[in-house]
Amino acid sequence: MLQYHLTGIINFDGEYDEGCSSTAIRDGRDNIVLAEFFENNLDEKEVYVRYYITDEYLPTEKIEENFIKKISGTVDATIYPVYSDITGYLWTEEKIKINGHDLFEEINNYEGKYLDMVIEVKDK
Repeated sequence: MLQYHLTGIINFDGEYDEGCSSTAIRDGRDNIVLAEFFENNLDEKEVYVRYYITDEYLPTEKIEENFIKKISGTVDATIYPVYSDITGYLWTEEKIKINGHDLFEEINNYEGKYLDMVIEVKDK
């Protein structure tokens, strides 16, 4: 089973397409744009996701089971830039849904917090 492990600080400084900002996690080296990662690697795949959000890094063995959120199902992920000819404003539309659950709805409330996410891709 293919597995991804994403960790880092949640921020809205992800660089996507000519300066559009987006939701990302900074892992110390890179800023991983979440919707871009999901769209490029997981879109339309069946996944099992476990994640937790804390004020600071915790080793995996210290995480209490009841703090871990779990989601499984098919990924629906998109990210694209939008430009308004009327206002001249440029922004990013981004979406990550897993079996209808909006992952951004949960994550976007925790800017500056630490995210640890394990994604298992189900074998076909």
